[in-house]
Amino acid sequence: SLDKVYQKGVDAYSKERWSECIVQFEESLHLYTLHKAVIVNCRLKCKSETPKTEIENIEDLKVFEYFINARQCLTQCQQKGFDDVHMYNNVTNTVIEYLQAKK
Repeated sequence: SLDKVYQKGVDAYSKERWSECIVQFEESLHLYTLHKAVIVNCRLKCKSETPKTEIENIEDLKVFEYFINARQCLTQCQQKGFDDVHMYNNVTNTVIEYLQAKK
């Protein structure tokens, strides 16, 4: 996973194994790019889909239904997307924030 590869890069850096460090950090950047692409593509896909509403009469419930359907769409899309690229979506926020800051 992205976390493990990134941590291997940090470990190699701290032990001054520069070649391994470069390989691991480059791999973590590649995995981060894949991770970000899955997230963005799913957000765009789910945003463009017309939500099916099953609640006719109660306006307040339509709002909740919309958000529940949107979350369900994102969850299913991301699960399929990460499965397709053979990746886990269990990346810690610390690693994501660090990689985002390095743009």
